Amino acid sequence: MNLPALPRPAPSPPRELRFVISCEPVPAQMGAVLANGRVARKGMERQRAYKHHVSLLAMLAVNRAGWRSGPEERYSMTARFFMGNARTIDLDNCCKLLLDGIKGVAFPDDRQVYECHLFKAIDREKPRTEVEIARMSECPTT
Repeated sequence: MNLPALPRPAPSPPRELRFVISCEPVPAQMGAVLANGRVARKGMERQRAYKHHVSLLAMLAVNRAGWRSGPEERYSMTARFFMGNARTIDLDNCCKLLLDGIKGVAFPDDRQVYECHLFKAIDREKPRTEVEIARMSECPTT
């Protein structure tokens, strides 16, 4: 006796998205104000290129994983920044540029990230940023 095949349920979207940015982390920096009142844009092109690079890598990860995001969801992010040297860089500035590159790709808006875990280490051989984004099942309402 041949029974009809049961329909398969649609696969649920993955709960985590992971990807690696295989280059030196770049911090967000404001332009310095010069004596004549103009703003020096030193490093701005580098920041723009890094943000674009992050967006492209996030798009690849989203497409490979079948990741779907929504405007009502909440996320947590873990970022491990491996610097190529021991210079002093603020983690919050690295996180800002990373979030700017990911928003609109892995989640609609970075305001949906309710939790961030940031780590900094030195890896002279292989500077990179390892990113993990997870959907939060429980979210504080306040």
